[in-house]
Order: sequence, then structure tokens, then C-alpha cells
Amino acid sequence: MKPIAIIGAGVAGCIAAHNLSKLGYATQVFDKSRGVGGRMATRRSSAGEFDHGARCFTAASAEFSRALSQAPVKLWPEADAKTKRQCFVATPRQNQLAKFWLGTAPAQLNCKIDQLQQNSDGWRLVSDRQQTFGPFKGVVLAIPAPQACDLLANSELAIPEALTPVSMDPVWALMFSLETPLSEAIYSDPGPSLSWLGANFTKPDRPEPTDSYAYVAHASRQWSHEHLALDNHLILAGDWCLGAEVEDAFRSGTEAALQMHRELASTS
Repeated sequence: MKPIAIIGAGVAGCIAAHNLSKLGYATQVFDKSRGVGGRMATRRSSAGEFDHGARCFTAASAEFSRALSQAPVKLWPEADAKTKRQCFVATPRQNQLAKFWLGTAPAQLNCKIDQLQQNSDGWRLVSDRQQTFGPFKGVVLAIPAPQACDLLANSELAIPEALTPVSMDPVWALMFSLETPLSEAIYSDPGPSLSWLGANFTKPDRPEPTDSYAYVAHASRQWSHEHLALDNHLILAGDWCLGAEVEDAFRSGTEAALQMHRELASTS
């Protein structure tokens, strides 16, 4: 079986691996992240589960609809009613769709590929830790356009003209939970700085809320651009987070210090 390397473990990379495997190729997927899914991301915490990437998706083509009919997805009725379109989510969380298409293909996660090398026996991949993988008969780059440009440039390979004008808009995501739910499940125009606010717990097959209700808010395109370089290390603390006693203030301040340390340590 001819080996193929796929860089990127989002939906594009995983469906590419799925189809190449069906055609008889030996695929290996690489991704710099800790998990599979790309923008189909889910964050799990003590405050609940948050689909902080793609909130839902639609199917316009017959080909995609056929593929979804075999995949772990369900309609999200609250989004259907709001948008007047069929809106799908993966179950039991968003990254399950990419995992489903990846199947048993080997995935090298936490592995950022910094360089591609080509010689007579094929392609070799070099990571930022100087690990070398290969040789491969072919390489699929299923990563955002700016990252693809950087990788090609670092590999001293030509950058296709069609790639250079591609621009991507950032989106800041806010994940929070409330003790009591809001009056609506979805707000499609919640304010000048936000483009979306939705109740994650209303999606099918999500955990039933008990003492907290998980929400995800997406900032508007303009706000996200204006605050793209902002080091958003903002943590709220106080007795009110946990109750009204002095011990509640102590516990909240202690956790705030630990959380701030974790965030700053991960970006240093």
C-alpha cells in the first residue's frame, strides 16, 4: 500500500484519509493540536461542555447529505427554528464527525510539521521537534491557508497563486455557564460585539444540565479583528462565584491564581 501523509486532522483531513483508505492507500494524519476535529472542537470542563468552534452546519449538496446519513450527526431543532434551515450537529460532541471519518487511520497529534522535504524516494516530514516521518508517496495539506503558506515557504516550495489572496477571519469565542437558563436557546444577533449566542446544552445527545447551563458566544468579525492580538487573560474571582462566605472567597481566589498561572505558563 502506498503511504500518504495528511497534515491537518480537521474535517477536510479526516475525510481525505477516509477516502484514500477506501482507495487502498496507507494514510497517516498529523496535527499540531492535542485532539482531532479542527474547528469542530469541543471543550469539556467542570462547568459543562462547549462546542466553541463550529456551532452547527448545513448540507447543501446531495453528496454531503449522503455522507451525513451514515455519520453520527443529528438535527438541532432550536437552530432549525431560528434559521429556518436544517442545522446539524455531531453527536455526542462536535469532534465526533472528524473522528468518525478518521476511523482507524493512525494520527500523530501534538505534532507540528515545520518542513516538507522531497527527494527520489518521496516526501519526508520534519516536525518542530526535529522528528522525521516518511517517506510518503504524496502529501495532503488540510490546514488553514496562512499555515499552508508558511509551511511551503519554510520548505522552499512554490506557493500557488490561488493561495496568496486567501484571508481568514478570526473569531473570539466565550464559553460560560449559568445557574439558570436564558429565556431563549439561540440569539443570532445578540449585540454589536457578538454575532452569536447559543445554549450548548440544547443540542441533541449533550449532557443533561443539572446545576449549570453551558453557553457559547462568538464575537463579531470586526471585534475579533480589532482584538486579535489581545492577551485575553481575564479571570473573575470573589465569594459570589461560589457563595457568600469568607471561605468561598478563599476558594475562588485560590482557583483564580492557579488558573492564571496555567494560562500564562501555556503561552510562555
